[in-house]
Amino acid sequence: MRSKLNDELSALAVAAPEVVSRRLYYFANSSGRWSARDRREAMRMGSEKFDAFTASWMMMCQEAWKVQFKQWETALGLMATGTVPSALSSPWPDPSAVFTAGLAPVRRRAQANVRRMRKRKA
Repeated sequence: MRSKLNDELSALAVAAPEVVSRRLYYFANSSGRWSARDRREAMRMGSEKFDAFTASWMMMCQEAWKVQFKQWETALGLMATGTVPSALSSPWPDPSAVFTAGLAPVRRRAQANVRRMRKRKA
């Protein structure tokens, strides 16, 4: 069964190793003397992880609030009427949406790095 979470995980599993291998290749071929470009890449490597994971946590929190709101809406509907509100297709939302939302910023950053690094000449 195909899901958005599987798509996010697959895309990240392909992009991340390529970024790591390209960076290691560039750093290893610098002969111990990094150019300004290599130093910027090393700084970017650290700062982008912080940015991507901060965005990831923010997206996960936002999605978790949505899931909790839907659960409260369902619970209150059940208590008030004894039936599930008709707007909801299932009584409880899918929790994998939280993980999918959290992976999206990390995957986007990894894929952007792959595109940027493929343009670079060794």
